[in-house]
Amino acid sequence: MKSVLLIAPTFLNLYIDLKIEWEKRGYNVTYIEEESYSFDPSLIRNKQLSYWKEKLYIQFLKKKNIQLYEKKLKGKTFDYLMVINGKSFHPILLDQIRRDNPMVKTVLYLWDRTYKNYRFDRNFDCFDRVATFDREDAKQFNLEFLPLYWIEGNRSQCAKYKIFAFGSYRNDRKIIFELLYKVAIENELPSYIKLYIPSVPKSLLSRIKTVIKKITKRKSCNDCNQDILIHEPLSPSEFRKCIYSSLCVIDTYNDFQEGMTPRFMWALGAGRKIITTNKNAINYPFYSPDRILVINNMVDTTSLLLFLDEKINKNEQIEDLIVQYRIDNWMNYLLCGKEKRASVCKGGL
Repeated sequence: MKSVLLIAPTFLNLYIDLKIEWEKRGYNVTYIEEESYSFDPSLIRNKQLSYWKEKLYIQFLKKKNIQLYEKKLKGKTFDYLMVINGKSFHPILLDQIRRDNPMVKTVLYLWDRTYKNYRFDRNFDCFDRVATFDREDAKQFNLEFLPLYWIEGNRSQCAKYKIFAFGSYRNDRKIIFELLYKVAIENELPSYIKLYIPSVPKSLLSRIKTVIKKITKRKSCNDCNQDILIHEPLSPSEFRKCIYSSLCVIDTYNDFQEGMTPRFMWALGAGRKIITTNKNAINYPFYSPDRILVINNMVDTTSLLLFLDEKINKNEQIEDLIVQYRIDNWMNYLLCGKEKRASVCKGGL
C-alpha cells in the first residue's frame, strides 16, 4: 500500500481534511503534529536573538528530528512527505527518510506568511515543490501560489441565518461584529454573530490584570456588547455547518496577511456571499461584487442590506475557478502543478 508522511499543525483541524483526502487516494497516512516553540529564532518577534542562541536552537531542532525518526519513522516506507508550514522541521529528517526511501517526493505548503511572522524560507530548498496561500510570499520567494482549499458540502441547505460571524476576540473584530449585530437587530435579520473569549476564573491574577487595564485605559472585553460574547468555541465541523446554513459569511483577517482565510475559501466553495475586511480579495479572479463585499472597520448599513438582497449571478467562468480549489483538485495542483489541477496525477495518484 502506498504511504505518505504528513507533518502539520493542528490549527482548525485542517490536517484531518488532508489525511482524509490522502486516504481517499489509497494512501496509508502517518501523521506527525508540528510543534512550535516560543524561543524559535525564526519567529520574527525574536529577531533580537543572538547568533549563538540561533545556533543552539538549530541543534535542538536537529536532535528533536533525529529522535522523531528513530522512535516513529525508522525503516518505514513513504512515497510522499507533505509538510505544512514546517516550523519544527529540520533537513536532517529528510536526509534520514531518503536513506530508506530514495524516491520519496516532497512538498511544503504554507498556510501562514513570512512577513512579520516567521522565516519559513529557511526550509524551501529541501523540498521538490513549495506552495503558499499568500500571493506576496509567492512573488518574493518565487513559489507556487495556491489559495487554501474548500470541501464539498450541502450547498442546497436552506439558510438559517442571514449573517454568520464567528471569531476569537480582537479589537478590530469587536468593532465590526458590534456594528453588524446592531444592523441585524434593527432590520430583524436572523444572525449568528459571536466573539469567542475563553472562560477565565476570577483568580487574583485576572483581577490584577483587570485593574491594570483600567489604569492604562485599555479597552477590555467588558466593554463589548455581552450579547455577542461566547465562551465555547465552534469546532471546524460546526463552523462549516454554520457556513452552509447561512446566506452571508463575515471574514476578518490579520493585516499582516494577504492570503484568503479558511473561512473565506470555505464560504466561497459553499456558494455563500462573503463580507471581508481583506481588500486584496478584489485582486483574485473569483471576485465579483455580487459575491464579495469588501469593507473597512466601518459598516455602511445601506450597502450591506443591498448586498444581502442581491442574488448571486450565475457565472460559469467563476464557478469553474472556484471548483479548482476543491480539495481534490487543490491536492492535484499542489502535488503536480498547473497542468494537473483538475485531473489525476501520473504515477499512481
